[in-house]
Amino acid sequence: MLRPLLLASVLICAAPVGLAQAQGAPAPPIVVIPGPLPATDPTSQAPTTVQTAVLTEGLDAPWGLAFLPNGDMLVTELLGQLRYIRRDGRLESRPIAGLPPVATGGQGGLMDVTLHPNFAANRLIYISYSHGDESASRTRVARGELRGRTLRNLQVIFEVSQAKPRIQHNGSRFAWLP
Repeated sequence: MLRPLLLASVLICAAPVGLAQAQGAPAPPIVVIPGPLPATDPTSQAPTTVQTAVLTEGLDAPWGLAFLPNGDMLVTELLGQLRYIRRDGRLESRPIAGLPPVATGGQGGLMDVTLHPNFAANRLIYISYSHGDESASRTRVARGELRGRTLRNLQVIFEVSQAKPRIQHNGSRFAWLP
């Protein structure tokens, strides 16, 4: 059975924990939004160790990432390109062809990418992006087949109904429901 795709734009507004505590109010509860990463208590003073490594160079505003079954990666660049990175870190010089026109500005552009759960058989990928121009923009979701380094049979499957002026405050994150 095909798992439904959860599409969401999330706005999170919260009072700063430190301000609430300084004013004698109890700290606001920590809200956990289901996702791939565990939530962390922002007030925790526990030391953490983070190691970083440069995998590749030459990307322009990388935004979203999806791992292919062979370990290679698809990376969205906010300015409208979908890039292919081999598992050894080599960035292919040419972006994936066949993407739709993307409206860029502020936080708008080519945002997320995800693979269909049955990608190995159907080659479907999903992208979210800003569509329109400075006078009217909205978020769209499209899917297409990744054949070689080209996106084919692209179909818009979701579009925000209300356009807004300017290209700003766009956001999206794909998550497949169990």
